[in-house]
Amino acid sequence: MKVLLKENDEPFTFKDYLKWEAGNDEKHEYFGGAVFAVGGASDNHALVVGNIFAGLHHHLKGKGCRVYAADMKLKVSLKYADAGYYPDIMVVCDPDDTYSHFKTRPKVIVEVMSDFRRDQVEKFMVYQNVESLEDYVIISQEPDEPKAWIYRRETSWNQEIVKPGETLAIRSIEFSIPLDELYQG
Repeated sequence: MKVLLKENDEPFTFKDYLKWEAGNDEKHEYFGGAVFAVGGASDNHALVVGNIFAGLHHHLKGKGCRVYAADMKLKVSLKYADAGYYPDIMVVCDPDDTYSHFKTRPKVIVEVMSDFRRDQVEKFMVYQNVESLEDYVIISQEPDEPKAWIYRRETSWNQEIVKPGETLAIRSIEFSIPLDELYQG
Protein backbone atom coordinates (compact mmCIF):
# COMPACT_ATOMS: atom_id res chain seq x y z
CA MET A 1 0.00 0.00 0.00
CA LYS A 2 1.52 3.30 -1.09
CA VAL A 3 1.54 6.14 1.44
CA LEU A 4 1.21 9.64 0.05
CA LEU A 5 2.24 12.91 1.67
CA LYS A 6 1.86 16.48 0.46
CA GLU A 7 4.40 17.76 -2.09
CA ASN A 8 6.57 19.23 0.69
CA ASP A 9 6.58 15.83 2.51
CA GLU A 10 4.39 17.22 5.28
CA PRO A 11 1.41 15.23 6.52
CA PHE A 12 -2.09 16.06 5.36
CA THR A 13 -4.66 17.48 7.77
CA PHE A 14 -8.16 16.04 7.34
CA LYS A 15 -9.18 19.34 5.69
CA ASP A 16 -6.19 19.07 3.28
CA TYR A 17 -7.20 15.49 2.52
CA LEU A 18 -10.80 16.44 1.68
CA LYS A 19 -9.64 19.20 -0.68
CA TRP A 20 -6.99 17.00 -2.31
CA GLU A 21 -9.33 14.01 -2.62
CA ALA A 22 -12.00 16.12 -4.35
CA GLY A 23 -9.60 16.67 -7.25
CA ASN A 24 -8.71 13.00 -7.73
CA ASP A 25 -10.33 10.38 -9.93
CA GLU A 26 -9.15 7.57 -7.64
CA LYS A 27 -10.26 7.04 -4.04
CA HIS A 28 -7.90 7.36 -1.08
CA GLU A 29 -8.33 6.75 2.63
CA TYR A 30 -6.74 8.88 5.33
CA PHE A 31 -5.12 8.06 8.64
CA GLY A 32 -3.18 10.42 10.89
CA GLY A 33 -1.77 12.64 8.14
CA ALA A 34 -1.06 9.94 5.55
CA VAL A 35 -3.16 9.09 2.50
CA PHE A 36 -3.53 5.57 1.09
CA ALA A 37 -4.85 4.55 -2.33
CA VAL A 38 -7.95 2.34 -2.29
CA GLY A 39 -8.02 -0.52 -4.79
CA GLY A 40 -10.90 -1.37 -7.08
CA ALA A 41 -13.55 -3.97 -6.27
CA SER A 42 -13.94 -7.45 -7.72
CA ASP A 43 -17.13 -8.61 -9.43
CA ASN A 44 -18.15 -10.62 -6.34
CA HIS A 45 -17.45 -7.65 -4.07
CA ALA A 46 -19.59 -5.32 -6.19
CA LEU A 47 -22.43 -7.88 -6.36
CA VAL A 48 -22.59 -8.33 -2.57
CA VAL A 49 -22.35 -4.56 -1.93
CA GLY A 50 -25.11 -3.91 -4.49
CA ASN A 51 -27.42 -6.54 -3.01
CA ILE A 52 -27.02 -5.40 0.60
CA PHE A 53 -27.40 -1.75 -0.45
CA ALA A 54 -30.60 -2.50 -2.39
CA GLY A 55 -32.09 -4.39 0.54
CA LEU A 56 -31.17 -1.70 3.06
CA HIS A 57 -32.34 1.14 0.82
CA HIS A 58 -35.75 -0.50 0.31
CA HIS A 59 -36.10 -1.37 4.01
CA LEU A 60 -35.18 2.09 5.30
CA LYS A 61 -37.11 4.20 2.80
CA GLY A 62 -39.18 6.77 4.70
CA LYS A 63 -37.72 5.80 8.11
CA GLY A 64 -35.38 8.76 8.60
CA CYS A 65 -32.15 6.92 7.79
CA ARG A 66 -29.90 7.21 4.75
CA VAL A 67 -27.87 4.44 3.19
CA TYR A 68 -24.57 5.30 1.53
CA ALA A 69 -22.57 2.94 -0.67
CA ALA A 70 -18.81 3.16 -1.18
CA ASP A 71 -18.49 6.82 -2.21
CA MET A 72 -19.31 8.54 1.08
CA LYS A 73 -16.40 9.01 3.46
CA LEU A 74 -16.52 8.33 7.19
CA LYS A 75 -14.50 10.63 9.45
CA VAL A 76 -13.42 9.12 12.76
CA SER A 77 -11.77 11.36 15.34
CA LEU A 78 -9.41 9.36 17.52
CA LYS A 79 -7.45 10.62 20.54
CA TYR A 80 -4.22 10.62 18.57
CA ALA A 81 -5.34 11.17 14.95
CA ASP A 82 -8.21 11.55 12.52
CA ALA A 83 -9.09 8.82 10.05
CA GLY A 84 -11.10 8.90 6.83
CA TYR A 85 -12.45 5.69 5.30
CA TYR A 86 -14.83 4.72 2.51
CA PRO A 87 -16.98 2.00 4.10
CA ASP A 88 -18.74 -0.22 1.58
CA ILE A 89 -22.08 0.66 3.22
CA MET A 90 -23.02 3.18 5.92
CA VAL A 91 -26.42 3.72 7.46
CA VAL A 92 -26.80 7.16 9.04
CA CYS A 93 -29.91 7.90 11.10
CA ASP A 94 -28.74 11.03 12.93
CA PRO A 95 -30.39 14.11 11.36
CA ASP A 96 -27.55 16.29 12.67
CA ASP A 97 -24.90 14.42 10.65
CA THR A 98 -25.11 16.93 7.82
CA TYR A 99 -21.60 17.13 6.35
CA SER A 100 -21.85 16.95 2.57
CA HIS A 101 -18.63 14.99 1.81
CA PHE A 102 -18.29 12.79 4.87
CA LYS A 103 -20.33 11.42 7.77
CA THR A 104 -19.37 11.09 11.43
CA ARG A 105 -22.29 9.28 13.11
CA PRO A 106 -23.28 6.09 11.31
CA LYS A 107 -25.49 3.60 13.10
CA VAL A 108 -24.39 0.69 10.89
CA ILE A 109 -21.26 0.03 8.85
CA VAL A 110 -20.99 -2.89 6.42
CA GLU A 111 -17.73 -3.97 4.83
CA VAL A 112 -17.53 -6.68 2.18
CA MET A 113 -14.26 -8.34 3.08
CA SER A 114 -11.30 -7.60 0.85
CA ASP A 115 -8.55 -8.13 3.41
CA PHE A 116 -9.20 -10.10 6.60
CA ARG A 117 -6.62 -8.26 8.70
CA ARG A 118 -7.73 -4.83 7.52
CA ASP A 119 -11.49 -5.42 7.89
CA GLN A 120 -11.48 -7.62 11.02
CA VAL A 121 -8.69 -5.89 12.94
CA GLU A 122 -7.66 -2.42 11.74
CA LYS A 123 -11.03 -1.04 10.70
CA PHE A 124 -12.85 -2.66 13.62
CA MET A 125 -10.38 -1.09 16.06
CA VAL A 126 -11.03 2.34 14.52
CA TYR A 127 -14.79 1.91 14.04
CA GLN A 128 -15.27 1.01 17.72
CA ASN A 129 -14.49 4.67 18.44
CA VAL A 130 -17.59 5.85 16.57
CA GLU A 131 -20.02 6.45 19.44
CA SER A 132 -23.14 6.15 17.29
CA LEU A 133 -22.12 2.80 15.78
CA GLU A 134 -24.33 -0.06 16.93
CA ASP A 135 -23.59 -2.74 14.31
CA TYR A 136 -20.44 -3.47 12.30
CA VAL A 137 -21.01 -6.16 9.68
CA ILE A 138 -18.33 -7.89 7.62
CA ILE A 139 -19.47 -10.09 4.73
CA SER A 140 -17.30 -12.51 2.79
CA GLN A 141 -17.26 -11.73 -0.93
CA GLU A 142 -16.69 -15.38 -1.85
CA PRO A 143 -19.89 -17.13 -3.03
CA ASP A 144 -18.20 -20.50 -2.36
CA GLU A 145 -17.69 -19.49 1.28
CA PRO A 146 -20.67 -17.31 2.25
CA LYS A 147 -20.23 -16.00 5.77
CA ALA A 148 -20.83 -12.84 7.75
CA TRP A 149 -19.57 -11.51 11.06
CA ILE A 150 -21.78 -9.11 12.98
CA TYR A 151 -20.24 -7.09 15.79
CA ARG A 152 -22.93 -5.59 18.03
CA ARG A 153 -22.36 -2.89 20.60
CA GLU A 154 -24.12 -3.99 23.75
CA THR A 155 -22.41 -3.66 27.15
CA SER A 156 -19.31 -4.60 25.13
CA TRP A 157 -18.83 -5.63 21.50
CA ASN A 158 -20.30 -9.09 20.86
CA GLN A 159 -19.75 -11.14 17.73
CA GLU A 160 -22.24 -13.30 15.86
CA ILE A 161 -21.27 -15.43 12.88
CA VAL A 162 -23.83 -15.99 10.11
CA LYS A 163 -23.38 -19.08 7.92
CA PRO A 164 -24.98 -20.36 4.67
CA GLY A 165 -28.71 -20.96 5.01
CA GLU A 166 -28.97 -18.49 7.91
CA THR A 167 -30.36 -14.97 8.05
CA LEU A 168 -28.23 -11.87 8.45
CA ALA A 169 -30.03 -9.70 11.02
CA ILE A 170 -28.99 -6.13 11.77
CA ARG A 171 -31.00 -5.51 14.93
CA SER A 172 -30.35 -1.78 15.35
CA ILE A 173 -32.33 -1.04 12.19
CA GLU A 174 -34.61 -4.12 12.28
CA PHE A 175 -33.30 -5.43 8.98
CA SER A 176 -32.83 -9.03 7.94
CA ILE A 177 -31.98 -10.84 4.73
CA PRO A 178 -31.06 -14.45 3.98
CA LEU A 179 -27.28 -14.53 3.68
CA ASP A 180 -27.47 -16.60 0.49
CA GLU A 181 -29.44 -13.82 -1.30
CA LEU A 182 -26.44 -11.50 -1.09
CA TYR A 183 -24.56 -13.70 -3.58
CA GLN A 184 -27.29 -13.89 -6.23
CA GLY A 185 -26.96 -11.90 -9.46
